[in-house]
Formats: sequence, C-alpha cells, structure tokens
Amino acid sequence: MGQINLTIQQGQQFKTYMLSYSANLERASLTEIHNGAIIPIKEFNCKRFQDCFCKLKRSLTPLGEVTQLSATGVTAHNVVLLNDMLIEKSDGILPINSPENIIEGPFWNWLQHDRYMGL
Repeated sequence: MGQINLTIQQGQQFKTYMLSYSANLERASLTEIHNGAIIPIKEFNCKRFQDCFCKLKRSLTPLGEVTQLSATGVTAHNVVLLNDMLIEKSDGILPINSPENIIEGPFWNWLQHDRYMGL
C-alpha cells in the first residue's frame, strides 16, 4: 500500500489531498483531507500504480496547482515520475523534440537525460 500527499493551491487557499494505492485491489483513491475529515473525490482502477498518474493529473487540473508532494510506501521512481508530471508540468513523454534538445543537435542525448532510461 502506498500513499502520496498533495498540497494544491486554489487562488490564495491551500488544500490537502491524499492518493492511496492498494496493489491487492489494483485500485487507487483520491481523497481530500479537510479539518481531519476524509472526503472521497475519485477512484481509479489500475493494475500498476503508474497507470493512475495520467488520470490523476486530469482530475487534479480543475482543483488547482500542485505545490507540494510527499510519499510513503512508494518507490522513488514513482515519486520522481509523479513530481515531473504534477509539479514540473511534464507530459510524461520523452522530451526528444523539445526546442532545447533540437538546438543542441539532431540527436537526443540519452546519457544527459538518464532518468528516462528506467521507464
């Protein structure tokens, strides 16, 4: 079981959300934590935890901007991937055609972007 805590800013207000994943049930659930009460927001069916990340990103977009992310019981690779998607605003696609990589040369440097080698 893994848990990711998210802090989302909506205007001047900050709200706390939690994403819990159960490998046995192959299900993740997004909840809001408000004054000690847990309010269910959405459930995701996913065989692997990473499969929920794109759905989570789409669900969080109308709620506001993710400002903080912390995790317990989650692999470091998943935390980095989710951080890239939610805070760094990456789309999860290899950045081969991004402008800075085209300027550097015609080929994408795999050694410079070694974090994608484990995907």
